Amino acid sequence: MKSIIVFTVHKAASMLLHELTKWLAGACRMQFYSINDGTFPEVELRTDASAFLGKEGCFCPVRYYADVPHIEEYDIILHLRDPRDAMTSAFFSFAYSHPPIPGCWNPSDAERQEWIRRGIDWHVLTEANAWLRTYREYCDHILNRSNTIFVTYEEMVTDFESWLRKYIAPFPLARPERIIKKLVRRYRHNFEVDGEDVYRHKRQVTPGDHKRKLKPETIAALDEQFKDVLAALGYESLSGSAPC
Repeated sequence: MKSIIVFTVHKAASMLLHELTKWLAGACRMQFYSINDGTFPEVELRTDASAFLGKEGCFCPVRYYADVPHIEEYDIILHLRDPRDAMTSAFFSFAYSHPPIPGCWNPSDAERQEWIRRGIDWHVLTEANAWLRTYREYCDHILNRSNTIFVTYEEMVTDFESWLRKYIAPFPLARPERIIKKLVRRYRHNFEVDGEDVYRHKRQVTPGDHKRKLKPETIAALDEQFKDVLAALGYESLSGSAPC
């Protein structure tokens, strides 16, 4: 049984990936490793990926590129979201709803108020380089590997069953069709949001949110800055609505 790594980014339903993948790993009797369970040191992986050595099982979610030793021996799932939507979502999460994480991410109330005062366009443009680095590393090192399955947040929220069939492919499930039906029933209402509340973790899920929240000049700047990434991932640089 090959080990599985799920690479993703913040604000691409990574907590749902954690829950779903942990269940799948259990169904396959695979050891499950996750930063969310405290069983894997994701923060350290950007500088030292040796944490993978000596471990077999399923690693999810890994939210940054890691230079995994012997990566060709793993099955890889790369789950990404339009970076412009991910950054838009991140602003609302970090400014309003995301709980502090002591020792990792712990902004003061004053810092949050300053982000709100300066506004989403300032925040997105300020953070864009860090997001671009992560997306470029994925495009350069993970996306086109023969052992990578690429799936998107947009397909997850608009056609969950289609997304799920791709996502579960690396898992050695005994009765995959039965499991697909079970999971579709379990998550069928997960992508429904009644209205929009900036203080709610799941504020809204509709693709293309950056077009509703950002100024045209901000979108134009992001389109240019992320041009190569958007093309590599199949996102239209101008409409930004969904992958081709």
